[in-house]
Amino acid sequence: MNSKILQNALEKVLGNTFQMYSFHALGGGEYNQQYKILSEQGLFFVKVQEAGKYGKVFEKEMLGILAIQKTNTLSVVKPIGTSSSDGFEFLISEFVESSPKLANFWSIFGSNLAKMHRVDNRYFGFNEDNYLEYTPQTNHRLANWSQFYLKYRLFPHIRLAAEKSFLDDAMLLKFEKYCQMAELIFPDEPPALIHGNLTEQNVMADAEGMPIVCNPSVYYGHREMDLAKSKHIGSFPAEFYEAYEKEYPLQKDWELRLDFYKMYYDLVNLNTYGSPYLPVVVQNLNKWVGESPSR
Repeated sequence: MNSKILQNALEKVLGNTFQMYSFHALGGGEYNQQYKILSEQGLFFVKVQEAGKYGKVFEKEMLGILAIQKTNTLSVVKPIGTSSSDGFEFLISEFVESSPKLANFWSIFGSNLAKMHRVDNRYFGFNEDNYLEYTPQTNHRLANWSQFYLKYRLFPHIRLAAEKSFLDDAMLLKFEKYCQMAELIFPDEPPALIHGNLTEQNVMADAEGMPIVCNPSVYYGHREMDLAKSKHIGSFPAEFYEAYEKEYPLQKDWELRLDFYKMYYDLVNLNTYGSPYLPVVVQNLNKWVGESPSR
């Protein structure tokens, strides 16, 4: 990536010409590259991906950021805009200068997340489909969470895992029982606006040490999804959950239900990265339906 391409992308979004002093690669991953840009108009953070290769990931991410921003609850990295030029697509946002976390950082974040979860809706889903990272998510509206979760989260990835030969017939029988349990286990709550990809990597400290989030996969879902993702790999500090519980108490046995939410994230990992993620799927499955299911 050269400076001219980055400058073209910024000028297209900002609508004027300006001087760019420097840019620094910040890494990225399999799908995109990330840059810090210093210009006469300030600092910018830019994600770059090949045009047309991964769908409208950046546009959908920006819609999610704007949805969080409108709630005035969680702080979210401010989006500037998206553009496409020179064979690439760009998501441009403010650059957040990270600083040490405040002593009560996680308590503030837990409380603010709970406040966002009180932003409800008539239906589960979202006004558009989007992505979990680069995995497509269907967000067609449904009034029932169990039906939404099974139809648009678990079933597509169970089918895909079977097509990829990760799941044999015996495991598919287990999944039949597992999904029957999932249909009954979730408590009745109104649809909550959720971040959808709540990992520690997507929670930062801004220049004042306050919590700010990025990389959302927003939709109206069951709020326990965010709590499950926060415990999917590691766990947030205890004060986060204590502050959340104080602001918006969770229903009884919420921690027992986390396995059922985590299964979605485990299946996504399995279908994205392959067999190294199969054991955790099998462990979750066997924990709830046993070793020898039968019809």
